[in-house]
Amino acid sequence: MPSNEELVAALRESVKESSRLAARNRKLVDDAHAPVAIIGMACRYPGGVDSPEALWDLVANGTDAVSGFPADRGWNLGELFHPDPDHRGTSYSREGSFLHDAGDFDPAFFGISPREALAMDPQQRLMLQISWEAVEHARIDPTTLKGSATGVFAGLMYGDYGVGVGELPEGVEGFLGNGTQGSVLSGRVAYTLGLEGPALTVDTACSSSLVAVHLAVQALRTGECSMALAGGVCVMAIADTYVEFSRQRALSPDGRCKSFSASADGTGFGEGAGILLLEKLEDAERNGHHVLAVIQGSAVNQDGASNGLTAPNGPSQQRVIRAALADARLPAGEVDVIEAHGTGTELGDPIEADALLATYGQDREEPFWLGSIKSNIGHTQSAAGAAGIIKMVEALRRGELPRTLHVTERSPAISWDSGNGRLLTEHRDWPAAGHPRTAAVSSFGISGTNSHVILREAPARTAPVRAAEPPPRVPWVLSGTTAEAVRRQAERLARRVSGLDPVDVAFTLATGRAALAHRAVVFGEEELAALASGAQAPEVVTGTRTTGKVAFLCTGQGAQRLGMGRELSAYPVFAEKLAEVAAHLDKHTGFSLLDVVHGTEQEALDQTAVTQPALFAFEVALAELVTSWGVRPDYLLGHSIGELTAAHLAGVWSLEDAARLVVARGKLMQALPAGGAMVAVVAEESEIELLPGVSIAAVNGPRSLVLSGDEEAVAEMAGRFERSKRLAVSHAFHSHLMDGMLAGFREIARDVEYAAPRIPLISNLTGAVATADQVTDPEYWVRHVRGTVRFAEGMATLHAAGVRRFVEIGPDAALSALGADCVPGGIFLPVQRKNRDEVTTAAQAQATLFANGVKLDWAGIFAGTGAETVDLPTYPFERERFWLAPQRVERASGWRHRVRWTPISTTAGSPGPWTVVADRDDAWAQAAAEALGTIVVSAADAREGNVLAFVGNGKEAAALLRENTTLWCATRGAVAVGAQERVTSPEQAEVWGVGRVAAIEQPRSWGGCVDLPEVPDARSVARLLEVLSGSEDEVAIRTSGVHARRLVPAEPATGTWATSGTALITGGTGALGAVVAKRLVEAGTQNLVLLSRRGEDAPGARELTAELTELGARVSIHACDAADRDALASVVSELDDLRVVVHTAGILDDGLIAGLTPDRFDAVARPKVAAAHHLGALTRHLDLDAFVLYTSVAGVLGNGGQAAYAAANAHLDALAEQRRFDGLPATAVAWGPWAEGGMAGALDEGVRRLGLRPMDPRAAVDALVESLAAGDAAVTVADFDWPAYLDTARPAPVLAEIPRPQAESPTATVVPDLRDRLAGLIEPEQRRVLLDLVREVVAKVLGHPSGTTIEPDRAFSELGFDSLTAVELRNRLDATASLSVPSTLIFDHPTPLALADYLWEEVAGPEHAADALLRDLDRAGDLLGGLDAGSEARAAVLERLHALVAEFGTAPTPSRGAVARTDLTEASDDELFAFIDQQLGT
Repeated sequence: MPSNEELVAALRESVKESSRLAARNRKLVDDAHAPVAIIGMACRYPGGVDSPEALWDLVANGTDAVSGFPADRGWNLGELFHPDPDHRGTSYSREGSFLHDAGDFDPAFFGISPREALAMDPQQRLMLQISWEAVEHARIDPTTLKGSATGVFAGLMYGDYGVGVGELPEGVEGFLGNGTQGSVLSGRVAYTLGLEGPALTVDTACSSSLVAVHLAVQALRTGECSMALAGGVCVMAIADTYVEFSRQRALSPDGRCKSFSASADGTGFGEGAGILLLEKLEDAERNGHHVLAVIQGSAVNQDGASNGLTAPNGPSQQRVIRAALADARLPAGEVDVIEAHGTGTELGDPIEADALLATYGQDREEPFWLGSIKSNIGHTQSAAGAAGIIKMVEALRRGELPRTLHVTERSPAISWDSGNGRLLTEHRDWPAAGHPRTAAVSSFGISGTNSHVILREAPARTAPVRAAEPPPRVPWVLSGTTAEAVRRQAERLARRVSGLDPVDVAFTLATGRAALAHRAVVFGEEELAALASGAQAPEVVTGTRTTGKVAFLCTGQGAQRLGMGRELSAYPVFAEKLAEVAAHLDKHTGFSLLDVVHGTEQEALDQTAVTQPALFAFEVALAELVTSWGVRPDYLLGHSIGELTAAHLAGVWSLEDAARLVVARGKLMQALPAGGAMVAVVAEESEIELLPGVSIAAVNGPRSLVLSGDEEAVAEMAGRFERSKRLAVSHAFHSHLMDGMLAGFREIARDVEYAAPRIPLISNLTGAVATADQVTDPEYWVRHVRGTVRFAEGMATLHAAGVRRFVEIGPDAALSALGADCVPGGIFLPVQRKNRDEVTTAAQAQATLFANGVKLDWAGIFAGTGAETVDLPTYPFERERFWLAPQRVERASGWRHRVRWTPISTTAGSPGPWTVVADRDDAWAQAAAEALGTIVVSAADAREGNVLAFVGNGKEAAALLRENTTLWCATRGAVAVGAQERVTSPEQAEVWGVGRVAAIEQPRSWGGCVDLPEVPDARSVARLLEVLSGSEDEVAIRTSGVHARRLVPAEPATGTWATSGTALITGGTGALGAVVAKRLVEAGTQNLVLLSRRGEDAPGARELTAELTELGARVSIHACDAADRDALASVVSELDDLRVVVHTAGILDDGLIAGLTPDRFDAVARPKVAAAHHLGALTRHLDLDAFVLYTSVAGVLGNGGQAAYAAANAHLDALAEQRRFDGLPATAVAWGPWAEGGMAGALDEGVRRLGLRPMDPRAAVDALVESLAAGDAAVTVADFDWPAYLDTARPAPVLAEIPRPQAESPTATVVPDLRDRLAGLIEPEQRRVLLDLVREVVAKVLGHPSGTTIEPDRAFSELGFDSLTAVELRNRLDATASLSVPSTLIFDHPTPLALADYLWEEVAGPEHAADALLRDLDRAGDLLGGLDAGSEARAAVLERLHALVAEFGTAPTPSRGAVARTDLTEASDDELFAFIDQQLGT
């Protein structure tokens, strides 16, 4: 039996094991509930949201992001809408929340070809971009995740991209399978980023993204992955969802989700993409990652066999909530707010709210708050849960709760009294309530899969200890896949860095962003602004990542300078190493080295016994500094004394032994008798026949030698060369005159310890890599004193070994200049330069290393500074559109187009100097002027340059257009963005009409139009500045964002239009009035009252009366000027049962804007505008069926020479919208050309060439009746030949959503620049090319089939040019030749031949000879690079180039950055020898 002691021991072991197992069990349980940190987020949501911060701004500002259907996806917008829910194949909603830029992508960034990008579902593209951004948002370099166990969990529910596309573009078919496969959504992210954790795509319909988050949390807790990207994406490539849900009557007619409101009438669908980067909280805190919020718990379940497959299930929702609370280990009472599913359906909202009240609303003193982001951005389906999380994370961080929109009153179908919960109808603070702020997010799938996630605010963190002194210079590093991306990154950064600690900014940029191919480094906000604007600044370092090994070049004697290292001691690493080395040297020198180096006597430093130890000390310390940056040399090469530094760095000697040897070398040389000479000559070594007493001291380049030895013999040899220069030295180093110190040096060399070099070392004696046997033999170093420095061969060895980056370790750039002449394609990076601030030079060297692709240890560089990462802008992806859209067949109803306002994103730019023109008491003008840094002046005081004018009508705008001015006009109330807005100033709409013509006539002088909110605020003023520097030219700024004007197809009518009674038609006897009169009779009009100036005396009046009478109408014709209110009133007062008013009257007065007077504007406006207002006022009390205003496409899109006409028509278009808002009937029809008659007929000759086909009058008025049936307020009716129109029209943003021909693919052919076409041609050939160009452009403008029909010496006036065609010719030549030719072009140069001569002077004449020569030299350089390095042909070309430089002068030496290859080849004799004199004393 066991003894008592044994039993006790066994019991003790058993208790220990039980305790261990209990602890392990507790850990397993804890791990299963471990909180998960959200460390990064990224998103795209409607309303231009492109970041979590932008999403917060949207919800905090109560923005409604609903807009019209996208017009650029091939949806049949003309037939998609129908108000009848039972109408097959249509949607009774015509609005939603869309990603209007969903097709934008940066394929090159991800290494994807344009063809593959076109075949990729935009959901895959969005997920790639936001995944990268989320990692950057987490302040992590995305490339560092490659090979990590990071997972990807992506929600998706649509796979309809490419559906309905007939013939695929060439090369797309092979990519379409993977491009549209759901599983590839997550797989492509994992593949692109190199992630090796689980990657799965989740489809549980509307709950997909929240389920993906739940799965990611579980995988992190079980250790399946170390980090996880989780979220979802939703883009509707086709409109089937709208059609399907219309049949179910589940859509909100106005596209808005009215969550939990009494007015809830269905869901409004939306699109979006949201992603989170997750990590277990304990891991995030250990890794130093910034925690945004914490996922405390989550749960997923299913409705099961409920009331119906798609019907929500309240008990299941309660169960999933309780399961999430249990997972979070939290009581329901600690959850402060619920971000609900809240789709706004009459069935779903009450079920959800009651479930929430039953779970969260019980036994609590303070109510929980309820809201839904769907009220802002619609139901973004498989991205909805991610949107809710991002919204609540931002709310947790700020301690605020945004309001839910569209709540007229709480839904009476919800049992609000059953629990303590309230609807967030107002934005409110979120104070702490005795526990960390806590929120919950719900998402329920139509398939029955429910998910619930509980969030808590991030735990408080301890701020790092700041260094007492920041780094001497703080580099901000930026990179991108293109130089333009770097510039745009700088733009973004410049808007964010103000107020941030520069060291934190630097640390984040260096460690939290990928180092891409194109790079830039700046040292503060001033240089950052210069980089952003593209301006030159001395401290902006740019470069492109290169490859190749790195060598350190250690400088030799001659580069020393007083004070070297004093400023560099601001770097502790350098200062400590310099002091250490100097202490070792001082043991042997007998004096304080640093006292001499940092003293005032250059002569003392130039003593060889001082120079050599001083250089050694400085270079060892400088190498220590550079290696502390993470730069590790693959090879070392020194020049003379510099090789001793290199050998020590390679590990050949300890510091103590190296110091002893260096001091002895300098002392022994100093002790030799003075005498001898050294001369630099330009010659090859093979050309030299040495005289007795002369040695070659150094071979510094292919034709750069230094001779050394007896003075007379050296002088005699120097006389044999055309170019030579004596060096100022005390001794003839590297010659037989050194023999006297060799024995003494040998004794010291034998007394130190050697080791094989750890880094390959290039030998001065052989020019090859030194062997261990060589450099550990004391005799090698003795021969080194006497032998030739074979620097050129050493450089060739390095180049052959793959070295391309040469870092000079020394006090000046001596070896960089020599080395650049030794090897091709090298990048030389001197760390110091004489006569420059040492710290600045070192910082720029560090920057240049990074810019040229050398990997730096940024974490080490910032170690000890206390730097922490901060939020900075993510990568600015390029925006190129890729979309496979079905091609729709245009029909006659396709003549109808309307204007739509599309939300756009804007970015801040550099708008430059401005003048603001307005009344001085205009608050908006004052606010704009302040933001632009200028003052408000009157129109009379307007200067040239950028002008922002606040004008009241079209003629005022026209008066401000002038040469050398770029005019922007600001209006208020001139346009309505959506049906909820009222046009308050049709008069200001005239400004927009003038602008559309100005953009054609004077494109260089016209900037654009912007309609502003009535009262300025900081946000709208900021948006104005963004608009002024953007590319859009017709923009409206509203509280919801910035909207751009677009022409899109109009929806077809769903019914018919009929009338009765009396119709009044102004201009009724003209061609336009007559046709509509006949059509009105068919529609039911019984009495026709036709007005014209001449009444029954008008041509054809009697015949028209007879024709209309025969159709069954009673006709009366009155001579009445409709612009005369009294005369018009007398007619209207006599009419019975007036049901229809059609205003067709108007006159034309064509002329270029420069020639229009206020009187001419008034003359055009009177019959059109004044008459329209009189008609409106006199019939306002009547119950009209229609009030029709005839306008023109000139007012919608502009037409050269018709500014006054466009202004009047734009006024009428705006008047119609104003009346419609006021509840009055109005339809403005902007006509394209008719096949016969009327002002549109006069217009058609001016626009026929521009791609507008004349319309059959009968078909045109049928389109008018269709517009009346459709309820259009303002519609354009024109038969566009779109390929021709887009080919001839200006590149107007208003046409951006008109589908382009398929040929306009991302790989479209680029036409060479005109100057490039002329380059290399002799003058007669250049003139012939230009004459052919002019004749072709003239032919196109005039409509001739070919330029061969245009006689070169025939006057333009004889060819049929007028002022309008002259403008078109000028614009086309501007675009073709990239010139700014004057508007008086054809008058100053009246024949094609004269015009071609003018163009030759502008692009190829004597003034441009230098540009042409530079292009020829570029081509010569390309050809030279292809010649064999040792060929005679190459040598002959180089010799000729050297001769040209010598003959015509010298170029300036580059001032900074890498030393150019031409530093010596372009130098004068004196500069060349001065360089060698400085470099070689030994």
